[in-house]
Amino acid sequence: MSRGARRGGRSEGFTLIELLVVMAIIALLGALLLPRITANANAAKKGACKQNMLVAAAGVEAYKVEHKGEWPDEIDDITEYVGEDAAKCPESDTEYYSLYVDTGDSNHHKLECSKHDLTYDLEEGKFE
Repeated sequence: MSRGARRGGRSEGFTLIELLVVMAIIALLGALLLPRITANANAAKKGACKQNMLVAAAGVEAYKVEHKGEWPDEIDDITEYVGEDAAKCPESDTEYYSLYVDTGDSNHHKLECSKHDLTYDLEEGKFE
């Protein structure tokens, strides 16, 4: 028998149908895993944003210590304590966190990232 031949005269290797079946299975597995992969990537980005907000919150506290308990008026006031990168969402080069006073029931100072829909209450020290 020659080197590449099987019994019955067929050469060794995969048929077109076998290759298409394998490709279809791989495509199906990829389609099933893609939403989970993107969800994990989004969760990681949101986690990085949360960490930046905690650093920004520490900058607010440093500002308050140095200014005898006064709150900063805007996010730019804390950049000398934590750097400019900690005052903005890590996913954006231009989108800074919002520093504001909630005029609702709590009247608390808050940091907000609109990109990830995160709000950190600076007075309670927790995310909402």
